[in-house]
Amino acid sequence: MKSIYFIFILLIVIVNSIVKSQEILNYYINNNNNNNNNNNNNNNNNNNNNNNNNNNNSSDGGNGTITNPYQSLCQLNNNLNKNYSPIIINIAFGFYNSTNCTIEINNINEIKIIPYNDNNNINNYKNVIIENIKLIINNSNLNINEIIITFSFNYFKPLYICNGSNVNFNNVEISSPPSSQSLSQPPLPLLLLSTIKSSFMLINIIDSNFILLNQSKLINNGEVDLINSKLILNENSILDGLFINGRDNSLTIIENSEIIDPNFYFESSELFINNSKISIKNTIYEFFGLNYFYCFKISTSIFKMENTIIKSSIYSGNVILVGTQGSQSTNVTLNNIILTGLKSFQSIFKFTLGTFNINKITFENCISSCLFYIDLIIGETLLSINNINLIGNKNIKFIEILNQSPFSPPLLNITISNLITTCDNTYQNFITTIENNNSNNNNSSNNNNINLNIINSKLNCIGESWFRNCLISFENLIIETSFKNNLFNFNNNCNVIIKSSIFKTSNYPNGDGFLFSIDNSIVDIGNCTINNCESPFLQSKLSNLTINSCNFTKSISIENSLLYSISSMMLIKNCNFNQLNYPILIHSKNSNISIINSNILKSSFGRLHLALIEYSNIIFSEFNMTECFSSNSLLYFSLDNTTSTKNLNYNFLIENSTFLKNYDMQSLDVSLIYSKYMNGNIINSKFIGNSFSPLIKSTQSTLLIKNVTYSNNSGSFHYGSNDYYIEVNGFTLNNSRIQLDYLFAFENYFNVFFKDIFIINNYLSQYLFIFNGYMYNSITFNNLLYIDNLIVNINGTSRIPFNSIINSSSLSTTSQFIFINSGSISFNSSNIINNLLLSSMISIENSILSFSECNLSLNKFQDVNSSKLLDSFKSLIIFENSTINSNIGSSGNDEGVLVGKLPGLINLLNSGIKISFCKFKYNIFPLDRGSIISYFSNSYFDNYQFNVFSSEFSSNVADIGGVFYFSSNLFDSVTPYNRYNIEYNNFSNNFAKTAGGVIWSDDLLFTTQLNPFILSVNKFYNNSCIFGENNLSISIDEIIEYIFLVKNYFGEIATQVFGKFNTSIKIKTNETILINETFITSTIYSGKGTFQYRLYGKDLVYTVTILDLKPQLSMDIKIKNCSPFKYFDGNSMNCIYCPIGYSLSDEKSNSCVKCNSEIVTCQYGQVFSNENYYMVDNSPLKVYSCANDMCNGNNTCIGDNNIGDLCYYCTNYHESTSIQASKNDLTIWLLNKFLKKRIINLPKSIRIILKRNNNINNNDIVYKIKCLWSLFQLLFIPIMFNSISLLVNKVVNNENLLIIDFTIKYFGDCYYQIIII
Repeated sequence: MKSIYFIFILLIVIVNSIVKSQEILNYYINNNNNNNNNNNNNNNNNNNNNNNNNNNNSSDGGNGTITNPYQSLCQLNNNLNKNYSPIIINIAFGFYNSTNCTIEINNINEIKIIPYNDNNNINNYKNVIIENIKLIINNSNLNINEIIITFSFNYFKPLYICNGSNVNFNNVEISSPPSSQSLSQPPLPLLLLSTIKSSFMLINIIDSNFILLNQSKLINNGEVDLINSKLILNENSILDGLFINGRDNSLTIIENSEIIDPNFYFESSELFINNSKISIKNTIYEFFGLNYFYCFKISTSIFKMENTIIKSSIYSGNVILVGTQGSQSTNVTLNNIILTGLKSFQSIFKFTLGTFNINKITFENCISSCLFYIDLIIGETLLSINNINLIGNKNIKFIEILNQSPFSPPLLNITISNLITTCDNTYQNFITTIENNNSNNNNSSNNNNINLNIINSKLNCIGESWFRNCLISFENLIIETSFKNNLFNFNNNCNVIIKSSIFKTSNYPNGDGFLFSIDNSIVDIGNCTINNCESPFLQSKLSNLTINSCNFTKSISIENSLLYSISSMMLIKNCNFNQLNYPILIHSKNSNISIINSNILKSSFGRLHLALIEYSNIIFSEFNMTECFSSNSLLYFSLDNTTSTKNLNYNFLIENSTFLKNYDMQSLDVSLIYSKYMNGNIINSKFIGNSFSPLIKSTQSTLLIKNVTYSNNSGSFHYGSNDYYIEVNGFTLNNSRIQLDYLFAFENYFNVFFKDIFIINNYLSQYLFIFNGYMYNSITFNNLLYIDNLIVNINGTSRIPFNSIINSSSLSTTSQFIFINSGSISFNSSNIINNLLLSSMISIENSILSFSECNLSLNKFQDVNSSKLLDSFKSLIIFENSTINSNIGSSGNDEGVLVGKLPGLINLLNSGIKISFCKFKYNIFPLDRGSIISYFSNSYFDNYQFNVFSSEFSSNVADIGGVFYFSSNLFDSVTPYNRYNIEYNNFSNNFAKTAGGVIWSDDLLFTTQLNPFILSVNKFYNNSCIFGENNLSISIDEIIEYIFLVKNYFGEIATQVFGKFNTSIKIKTNETILINETFITSTIYSGKGTFQYRLYGKDLVYTVTILDLKPQLSMDIKIKNCSPFKYFDGNSMNCIYCPIGYSLSDEKSNSCVKCNSEIVTCQYGQVFSNENYYMVDNSPLKVYSCANDMCNGNNTCIGDNNIGDLCYYCTNYHESTSIQASKNDLTIWLLNKFLKKRIINLPKSIRIILKRNNNINNNDIVYKIKCLWSLFQLLFIPIMFNSISLLVNKVVNNENLLIIDFTIKYFGDCYYQIIII
């Protein structure tokens, strides 16, 4: 029982002890109550809970009770650490100086320091003010409320030491007043802040929690060291002048520690962070007149700020919000921060070395010289900027980078993403990089030490940017802005990649800047869209540029070109240019430009050019230009006007390209391509539907045009002047229905070479190739195909570049080929076939023209007054191994046709010709003189030769001279007949209507001297002429050589008479009256006299008198009738034709009858038949031999089966077209012919049959059967076979039927057709 009681008593004692240990101990301190001891003694009994222990370390007195409080803070040391009860230290309002006093709090679970106001506050203090206290806190929890603590910096150690404790400040102000102590004594901490002239207090927080509550003020101009601790700033705490920094003993500051600060509110603070880790979250930071240099200065630390609002309503001087200092290990993260109203002359963020992550930052209504400033020194800096919004900021720079490392360049990597700017911002610049004046330019020029990436951003209304020595990447940007000067400037070895971006830009009024300006850099732009821009795009100097897969659409600029290159390399590929309006698209000086697989569509270059290429090289490959126009040349390749040396060192190449429906605005002398002092190549390209005159213009250049197609263009293709060399190798003009001014025109050129020229099935104007050059030039045509073209006469003045020169020449002015002073021209392996020409094909003056292995055939002429394949003046023409067949001149249908006075296929005026091993066949020129050559000479000085060797002339037709025509106005005695050399040729089946079936000449010396030789060394076969000699005639078409004899008195020939005698010729009328006396010369040799004169008329008598002969000799010559188709007109005393529309009814009656208008109409006029001849338009030059059964029967077609011109068309259109096919069938005629032949041979055939079948072994029946069978084979089988020809195809009731036709007439001449059937 006693034991249980003892245990119970023990438990009560223990519980009482525990309860007593948990009792709150109150200590009172008041340095103002030394005279109130009596009051204190009277109240001792009322304070049983008070601690009555004295301060053993102090003589200040007091026992710590409210009635007798301690007089000094140092008296607490003997009582604080003796128990573990909660302690409240009550400090009366007043001033406490605790010099050389250290308060140490150890192992106290709960201790609180609070102020109170007693009744003896004789100094009327409002607060508790403690000066120079040294506080050591170990493993305790301390709360300090509403205390003002002031420190003097008299120690080299921290004044507050918190070790393993929790310290809470509630409405506490801690400050350090000015101190006179010199701060130069080492080793002082915070030596960097010595200019502030203040005392500093150091706080070491080690493995502890340090809490500021209720607007506490901590450490005015002091230091805080955090080691493995947490600094917790709660509920609108104010941190004034907090610096966090390591000391000279290399103590780690904020090692593995955090500052946790929800709802943290800064006011005018400056924080220096070194070798630390800082995290600021959910914070509001506001400036009030702060003029410090840094808000957060970071070195060798990890700094993180999140969910923070930083704002200021006034100018903040030189504030830098966050800055770093010289440590590559620094790491700064800023996330979800709003900065509003900041106004600073400095940058808001300033970084040197380290890693910086900036995310979701909004700058709003800020004014600053720079938002992000990067000061580069040796080392590496990584900066990531993501999701930045710029709203309403004024006069800012977004990023400025200073590279001030002169020898070893630092490395900066910047990534900017999701950046958004708005148009209510104004900028000094957007991004700039600056190199220190002391930097090593040679070193920096070889290294890209700044790597900048901007991605996924929308940049509106941004300022200019300047980059030097940077590696830059823009991706997925949308840029909409206006600018005056260049917007993005890449200088000094920048390497730039721009891709997948959209640009919509414009220039300010009076602005002329480019979107991109590149100097000594490399830029690659890919997959970008430039849309609705009103500014130039890019200028480049000493740079390398690539533009790939970009679209330029609906953009315009008034002053500048879209692209401008100086001494650069520019590559444009896979790009589209659509609906642009620029004075120049590409302007290049001393550059190399390549445009590959790109298109330009519906664009205008009204003032200047699409491409202005000055002393540069340019390549267009797989380039398509469609519906573009300009008032000047679209592609202009040249040296500029200031270049004094004009060397051909620059090239342009156009290959695999298409130019479609482009045109000029002035329609005169504006070209698509202009070349001056250039080497040009146009290869595998097409020009379709363009309108330029000319399309290509060149001067003093060399040019290769290869495999070019030119179709349905208007204007002209190529004009060149003073060019050195032109080569056209592969050119096609096919199926064009738009007339050209001309195709090629060259003036004062040196050499021109054409090969594989295909001009087929086009409508062409009068001019095609025009050359005016020097006598020592050369022009070559190899494999020219000029086929199936129609020449159309265009009224008005043609736009040819040297029209006056052509008009002043002696040539035909409507030729397809015109050569004036062109040196040597050669056509090799060329074909001019089946063209409908206007008046002339080739005109040449003062040149040499040769054809080798050419074919000039099947060409026809439209002009009734001119049908010349070749017109030559003072030139030499050479044909070798060539064929000239089936060319047809105009047959004429006008009354004004100059019949017999027009040249034929080749017209030579004071020119020479050489023909060898050629064929001229079926050339028909019924109105002309000389179907092949018309030769005229009126100069003694043009010593050209007429040489024709080893050639064939067959079936050619002319009016005069079926093959050759010779004429001269020189005196016969001086005409150099040795000019002519016609040898070893074949002339067959040639025809002339009026005179000279083969050759006609009015050169009597030619006739008398060369005629015998020509006839002896050439072969003439079956040539014909209606009125003249079949082979060779002289100029008088009806001349007759009359022979008379001079006899003496005895009737013998007076052989002693010889010489030339005047002769009189008169017409005798009524046998007595002599009229129309004419004097000629007669020649008498040995009594035999001759004279030549044309005597014509009907029943006329001419009296011929040899006047100089004694006695005079007279004779009468009677002319019975006029030549065919003429009648004698008594009024004119001449033989004439009937007028047009009349026909000679009877040659004896000398009367003309009017023709029946209903009679047969033949080609180009009425047909009037006279004795198997018909005459067209009553012209003797159109007299043709009638075809059998064609136009007989009083000028009507025989039968009812033929109608139309020359009875050519069949009345039954289902039958074959042609005269032969529509004749009546000749089956019975053929059968008749067959029967006639068989009947004549029948007896002979029967005898053969009987003899063959006669055999004694045969009986009579077998013999008869064999004979009958043989007779059947002989007669009846052929009859049945030939009767098949009675089967004809006939249309009955719109159905094709096979019937037997017995209505066929059998006396026509079309049996060949029937036999073929």
